[in-house]
Amino acid sequence: MRNLWLEGGWAAPEVANAAADAVDAAFDAVRAAGETGPDEPAQAVLDRAPAGQWADLVRHWFCLMTASPPPGISTRDFAAYRDTEFNWPVIDGYGALVRAHHAHVPVELDCPVTHIDWSGGGVRLATPRGEVRARTVIIAVPTAVLAQGRITFAPHLPVSLAEAFDALRLGVAEKVAIGFDRDVFGYDERTGVTVCRSGAATVNFQILPGERPVAIGHVAGPVAGALLEDGAGALADAVRSALTAAFGNDIAERVADVRATNWAGDPLIGGAYSCAVPGLAHLRARLLDTLGDRLLFAGEAARLHDFSTCHGAHLSGIDAAGRALRLARAAA
Repeated sequence: MRNLWLEGGWAAPEVANAAADAVDAAFDAVRAAGETGPDEPAQAVLDRAPAGQWADLVRHWFCLMTASPPPGISTRDFAAYRDTEFNWPVIDGYGALVRAHHAHVPVELDCPVTHIDWSGGGVRLATPRGEVRARTVIIAVPTAVLAQGRITFAPHLPVSLAEAFDALRLGVAEKVAIGFDRDVFGYDERTGVTVCRSGAATVNFQILPGERPVAIGHVAGPVAGALLEDGAGALADAVRSALTAAFGNDIAERVADVRATNWAGDPLIGGAYSCAVPGLAHLRARLLDTLGDRLLFAGEAARLHDFSTCHGAHLSGIDAAGRALRLARAAA
């Protein structure tokens, strides 16, 4: 956050450093509280050590990191997260990466499972293309989809799992990618920029220079949710407005493409990534249980220390697949 734009212009280095220090101190305080104290709302910790003029910015950063505002963040869950310090963008998107990495795996698209019957010795899955039978099923579905009952089960899943799905809620964290036909920023390397304006959404940007320059705007929490409710285009408009406020209106002439996410509005996703509500961080471990030697769960929420990440979701799938293979060998 060394590149900080405040209402009126770019912040001096000492001001940007003070803002970054305030955010780091807030993160450290919440993490320490989660490691040593009761599982309470992150907001309670922030209230005990207010950030003064940087309080709004601190709240913004908590929303970015967890997709939830501080009152809804479990201190113990926040403390359990382990950051790798690596966060590389993929030029063609994560979808392209997944397709290339698993090109040998047969995948059926546009074939959602609506019902899972695990009452017998195996599992039967209802889909628009007919019934699929299996010995074991790995369910890699967002917690919001499961909590909302978009997939039904027979018999019903245990109450303990329903409690876990509800406790690991998906907040709002959305992105807007703005592509340019040439460089308009002058940065030599990937650069982070934070734009703060009174009466407008605070936006964090990843500026990616190169042959295909892109600015990726990040908006999260209730502010992002409100923009989505304002209708198509509101989120992208807010991010473009923040970018031109900081870099000038002339860059708008070089915009080649704009694409915005709407993960919170997608019924097959229902939000960004999981964040345990205060007091219930321990329920995350329940997603690691195997039901009846037939049902296993995977996804970012099913990780104890690298949840909310793509690599965490990937590793959870590998773990679930390994457990499924062991079950198959045992049955044989």
